[in-house]
Amino acid sequence: MPKSEQIHIQKHVSLEEFNKKIRSERDERILKRLYFVKYRYEKKAKKCDIELVYLPVYSPHLNPIEYIWKSIKRTISKNFIKSQNHMKRLIRVNFLKYASRISFAKSWIE
Repeated sequence: MPKSEQIHIQKHVSLEEFNKKIRSERDERILKRLYFVKYRYEKKAKKCDIELVYLPVYSPHLNPIEYIWKSIKRTISKNFIKSQNHMKRLIRVNFLKYASRISFAKSWIE
């Protein structure tokens, strides 16, 4: 293997290792922040006698708001959006319409 190729491979590996280290440090900072925020909200919820429910990751079928957003997206996709204000109005009207239906949260209430 020529020397220039060896140097190129070494730089490539070093760059990968560098990126890996940066990602792990960034992920660690993010996790620390998330734990801090979670602790603060748990503390506030406890004071207000609110029970927090943690949903499994990637479980939109368990989160009632996801059904509302899905319905809003379906409604908006059928309309021609004339302006940003028109879109905001469509979202607002449909959000209130779908959120008022108890069926979205019925399984949570029972």
